[in-house]
Amino acid sequence: MDNKTSEDAYLREAERLFTAGIDDATIASKISKLGANEAQVADTLKKIKVLRHKKRRKTGTTVVLIGGILLLVGFVSTVALFQNDEPFRHVMYGLTIGGIIAMF
Repeated sequence: MDNKTSEDAYLREAERLFTAGIDDATIASKISKLGANEAQVADTLKKIKVLRHKKRRKTGTTVVLIGGILLLVGFVSTVALFQNDEPFRHVMYGLTIGGIIAMF
C-alpha cells in the first residue's frame, strides 16, 4: 500500500511540474530526487506524456473545427454573394485561406 501511495505522490508532483511548463528531463530528475526508482520515473513520465498528448489533441481538434467552420462560412457567403451579383473575391479568398491555414 505504501508503494502505491508513493507512486501517487510522484504522479501528483509530476503533474504539478507539467502544468508549470517544466520539461521531461527536469521532471524526471525532480521525481528521482524524491526517491523514485527508474521504473517509477519511467511510469510517471509515460503518464505525463499521455497528459501532454491529450492536451495537444484537444487544442488541435479545436483549431481544425474552427478552420472547417471558416471554410463552410466562406463557401456559403461566396455562393450567396455570387447569386446576388455582388463582388465575392475578398470573402472567397479571405475565408478560404484562413480556413485552410487553420486546418493545416
